[in-house]
Amino acid sequence: MDIRSRKKKLKRTRLKSKKGSTQATEKLSSKAKSYIKGEDQLPVEDSVRITNQTVAEHREQVLKGARRFIYPLEHSKHRIAIISSLIAVGLLCFFFIYSALALYRYQSASDLVYRVTQVIPFPVARVDGDFIRYEEYLFELRQNIHYYANQETIDFSDEGSEKLLENLRRQALERVKENAVTRKLAKENGIEVTREEIQDQIELLRSRGGISQSDEPLENILQDYYGWQVGDLRRALEIQLLKQKLIPILDTETKVEAELVLKRIRAGEDFGALAVEYSDDEFTKSKKGELGPVANDNSDLPDEFIEAAFALKEAEVSDVVSTSFVVEVSGRTVQALHIIRNVKTISETERELAHILFIYRDSSELLIEQLSSTESSEYINVEKNPEEAQIIDGKVQGQAQAVPSKQQ
Repeated sequence: MDIRSRKKKLKRTRLKSKKGSTQATEKLSSKAKSYIKGEDQLPVEDSVRITNQTVAEHREQVLKGARRFIYPLEHSKHRIAIISSLIAVGLLCFFFIYSALALYRYQSASDLVYRVTQVIPFPVARVDGDFIRYEEYLFELRQNIHYYANQETIDFSDEGSEKLLENLRRQALERVKENAVTRKLAKENGIEVTREEIQDQIELLRSRGGISQSDEPLENILQDYYGWQVGDLRRALEIQLLKQKLIPILDTETKVEAELVLKRIRAGEDFGALAVEYSDDEFTKSKKGELGPVANDNSDLPDEFIEAAFALKEAEVSDVVSTSFVVEVSGRTVQALHIIRNVKTISETERELAHILFIYRDSSELLIEQLSSTESSEYINVEKNPEEAQIIDGKVQGQAQAVPSKQQ
């Protein structure tokens, strides 16, 4: 009896447990279905009912909780940006302070400082309201320093070379001021220099120096003497050609004198006597201007001179002839006017010639006069009249002739 009762009781317990499990499963399944359908409902005390009217408020509460994590990150980024900006500004200030000290106090001409001036237009002087870039000054100064250091073996770290360096600084500063006046006058008078004219001058240098047509030999020479490349030579030739073209405009007296002498020749006065009186060619004036036989392929005379001379009949006199490039007279390089006379026609390719030479005033002299009439200021301290210096056996000596310019 006891065993049978226990079995019945155990059976009822299992049925009850199975029923409870089934009910729990059905309840869980029902909740899952309700959750999927969005119909699940939590007790009021555990959740907030979300409706179309409360969705914005609920979203703001969620975002508010998230901001606790977002704001610290944004604050860190903001601090990093501020610190980075301060560092950049500090480096920039340091760079400008260093550059200013190197340029205006210590007047360094190092490669680094020169590269800085090529990027940033620091001024070195001002002429007639226009600033002159420090780079132009260093371009002029460095070429002369390079020449003396390599060709004259001058050690510029030696205290004894300070006089020479001061001369070179003044020379470079005056040159860039002259260049500024040159560019202004050229612009006012509509004067330009073409690439072809510059190239012609380079070819002339090649032919006179016996340099091959390739760039490498020319660049080696330029590098050895001035620390230049061909582009630097083109730059120097451009300003030189501008000065040459300005000379006839600035020096009107020489042209007037030549025209007056030509007028007297046309009136019947003796060519030789006027050559003795007026010619600036010290070598030929004592011989009444006679040059002797000249071939039509003579490379020592300008093309304009040869062309005008060989267009003359025997005993005929030319008009005033202006040459397009400089000529050498008595060891000097000058720009000049000519009155040419065909003394005798020897052959189709040779003439016996005489001339009267009128040398224009030096371009630097003319530009200095122009510069003196304009307002100018300098931003570096360079002596106006530095002590003169001379090179003797690679050493700088004082109290001697002024340092000559190395740029032709």
